[in-house]
Amino acid sequence: MGAFQGESMKEAMFYEKKNNNVQCLLCPHKCLIPDNKRGMCGVRENRNGVLYSLIYSEASSICPDPIEK
Repeated sequence: MGAFQGESMKEAMFYEKKNNNVQCLLCPHKCLIPDNKRGMCGVRENRNGVLYSLIYSEASSICPDPIEK
């Protein structure tokens, strides 16, 4: 298990392979991620030239908001 509780991996969408690095295209940061490293968000990881989402089917953020607002 990785750094995230209940980590579920799935090959990510929106990336390009660049030799053994990958470039994530999901957000404006456009991270160029070396092998076995994560992007700036910390939830997408390059493993052997394939970008994986480490939080697939998980909530990426939770913000309790009162109904009275």
